[in-house]
Amino acid sequence: MSIFEEVSVTFKNKEYKIPSNKVMGLVETVEDIITIEELADGKIRRAKMAKAFAAIIAYAGGFVDNEEIYTRFFDEKNGVEMAGVLNSILQLMIPPEHLQNKEETSAGKIEAQQEGDL
Repeated sequence: MSIFEEVSVTFKNKEYKIPSNKVMGLVETVEDIITIEELADGKIRRAKMAKAFAAIIAYAGGFVDNEEIYTRFFDEKNGVEMAGVLNSILQLMIPPEHLQNKEETSAGKIEAQQEGDL
């Protein structure tokens, strides 16, 4: 049994899926390009993100050119899609159980802050 869930990413309205038992290998492939620390520091590295997303699609058996992804980062009408690229990469690299714990912890902190403000 894998600690990961199936990963699904969409690019240009096409969905690509990676089964849960292959996700760890994909994480390793993506980390060779960009690390979670680089993604989390707030500095957008468009070329690395494009390369990482192309690697995800390739791992799922598809093909997309790095330049095609990269150029879409600068196109206003694709802004939501490109935000999804970053989100997909981040979610891929964090095991679901840890992602849930962070979301619960963040929600708890917000709730505690609100109670303290009363």
